[in-house]
Amino acid sequence: MEILYEAFTNERYRILVAGPRQNHVHEIFERLNDFISQSPLLIEAIVRQSNTFGKFYKSNPYELRFKNGSVIKGFTTG
Repeated sequence: MEILYEAFTNERYRILVAGPRQNHVHEIFERLNDFISQSPLLIEAIVRQSNTFGKFYKSNPYELRFKNGSVIKGFTTG
């Protein structure tokens, strides 16, 4: 996914994911999580924020942090 690429390759990059409902934002973060879990390189680049095994993001609000300072945040708009 392009947002993972941008966050991974750019230091201190900020990305906002907005969706009309929480389940839309949740689905996007689950897909990001799936991509990350398949790549040892991405796993190493993530700042772990969840104690749940296999989950790399935190929710409420949704947030995925990288060791290079980049952040992907997710919010609902409705």
